Amino acid sequence: MLSVPEVRIILIVYLVCINLFTYSLFVWDKLCKKYHKPRVPEFLLFLMSLIGGALGGYLALLIKRSKKRKKLFKFGLPVMILLHAAIIFILQMGL
Repeated sequence: MLSVPEVRIILIVYLVCINLFTYSLFVWDKLCKKYHKPRVPEFLLFLMSLIGGALGGYLALLIKRSKKRKKLFKFGLPVMILLHAAIIFILQMGL
């Protein structure tokens, strides 16, 4: 069984990786739009945000202005960030 510090390290590594990947997907989608290439499906962008990459997606929205007009992303990503923060807080209280 994993110790508490090991679980925390795994969680941190997971969140960093998923957010970097999600940010990269949003930027890739923006580049595909610019060069008229096939886009990344919004479902995939949303799914990656939902499973932990909301902060990366929101940073892409702010920095690269990716998906800035889509209400689902503009308002949904901050809600997901709050949800993820609440889950992490609850997990920390339990550990």
